[in-house]
Amino acid sequence: MEGDYTTPELNQYDQNVMSLGEWVLTVFISFLPLIGLVMLIVWSLSDNINPNKRNWARATLIIYLIFMVLYFLLMIFVFGSLMSGVEEMYRM
Repeated sequence: MEGDYTTPELNQYDQNVMSLGEWVLTVFISFLPLIGLVMLIVWSLSDNINPNKRNWARATLIIYLIFMVLYFLLMIFVFGSLMSGVEEMYRM
């Protein structure tokens, strides 16, 4: 079928481009402390959202998760170092 343009490969490129104002509002909402995290989860799981926004929300959540794991590991290291110092202080 030469005139058939309904294949999924062509339709994925036929999405509306988000305007600058929409991106500014999206990023602003994502910066809000608790609401931003909830909205990132909603945007990443919704099928009715622009695919660009959905992929951006998923990538942002992955980056947040990576930084939370790194922060947790750093806190374990710092807490362990502090406890080691306290133990040395009581030995004297």
